[in-house]
Amino acid sequence: MVMAKERILLRNCNIVTPGKPLRRGVDVEVDNGMITSISDRKSSSGLVIDCDKKYVLPGFVNAHAHCYQNLMRGLGADLRFVDWLAAKYRVCEALDKEDVYISTLVAHLEMMKSGVTSVIDNFDFKNDLGTAKVVADAYGRSGIRGVIARGMRVRTEIAEQWGIPKWLIPYEEKTELGISEQIIKELDGKLNGRLRVSISPTALFFATRDFLLECRSLSEKYNVSMHVHVAEGKHSQDACIKMFGKREVELLDELNILSERFQAVHAVDLTDREINLLSSSRCTVVHNPVSNMYLANGVSPVTRFIREKINVALGTDGAGSNDSYNFFETMKIALLLQKVDTKIPTAIRAEDVLRMATLNGAKALLDEKIGRVEEGYKADLIVIDLRKVSSLPDYRPLNNIVYSGNPSNVEHVVIDGEPIILNGKFVRLDEDELLEKFMKIAGRISVDGRS
Repeated sequence: MVMAKERILLRNCNIVTPGKPLRRGVDVEVDNGMITSISDRKSSSGLVIDCDKKYVLPGFVNAHAHCYQNLMRGLGADLRFVDWLAAKYRVCEALDKEDVYISTLVAHLEMMKSGVTSVIDNFDFKNDLGTAKVVADAYGRSGIRGVIARGMRVRTEIAEQWGIPKWLIPYEEKTELGISEQIIKELDGKLNGRLRVSISPTALFFATRDFLLECRSLSEKYNVSMHVHVAEGKHSQDACIKMFGKREVELLDELNILSERFQAVHAVDLTDREINLLSSSRCTVVHNPVSNMYLANGVSPVTRFIREKINVALGTDGAGSNDSYNFFETMKIALLLQKVDTKIPTAIRAEDVLRMATLNGAKALLDEKIGRVEEGYKADLIVIDLRKVSSLPDYRPLNNIVYSGNPSNVEHVVIDGEPIILNGKFVRLDEDELLEKFMKIAGRISVDGRS
């Protein structure tokens, strides 16, 4: 679904930009999906959104999520990693295409309510072409900007040892790669460019050298990103050393896979050499602080990444390892976790985290026209009202947004120049109807994941 775009004027805005002074009382004009001017009072024949005493920001980029995992909320808590995998896969097995569609839409609702306008969706189970099209339909319906990162796996000795169910890895390498290439051909660039596709070998312990090289070739051929769980914890590094005789980033470097198109998701258990390799390759690290804590995988060395000029984006991960897609929560925890880990209160600032959530996330999307409220940029905008009991007084609005912001502060959301949320209400979607359908699906799935 592609909705008609109208001219929009956001009147009397206070623009928050990391690294720049607050810009007060300006009008932001949007036409045909783009920010066309930022200036003093203008007249407009289109929709006028009053932003008086409110703050306008670029929409947040959730650079790693598993949207279908909404139906796993609450089932993965307090489990060892292998037990958590088993619980997750039992739920996955119970889901059909309609379940995936509804669960993805509900994830979009939650994300957009917390200011997310773009998401990299690591869709990594029952990932045939038909189900990928269903996921794409959810993006067409909700209006959010998205990247479908179709997770790919091949059967390995580690998969056997961990008891990974055979239905989860149904394809041989050639077929797996062929499906991903077909998805790129059919879906990449659809929805007026709002939908992209990424190559996503799920993790190195579900891959072979040849498979990873073929993934790299597809990424280069179609100029799409490569989105991979890397160094998520000791378990993944141990598996990689057992299979390949090398640590994960070392293997990726050996295969010449690291590049600006590459996204290393998690990046927790790393040596100094691996960090240097990530830096020199100019790839993106996607930091998932809540998930890393939830599964007790460790603390990603984000302050070191910043010093080494590595592009760091933020992700919520899936509801199966977070129980939430609340992006404000992710920003605050990302900030505080680095302070307690380094024991240095100035190690990282709210401004750094807001940059991760916006401009750095845009770099992960490979989109140079997202992440700023500036003329010539795409109109992916959020309007935040800090006049709430939890976020006043707003002496320093940027700090308040990161430290005390929550979804109740999000008043308007514009994506690709289209109003998606106005006055806290969804324009495209009937939230109550959608949640009713969602709960019917949840009622069919028992707590152990079986229908």
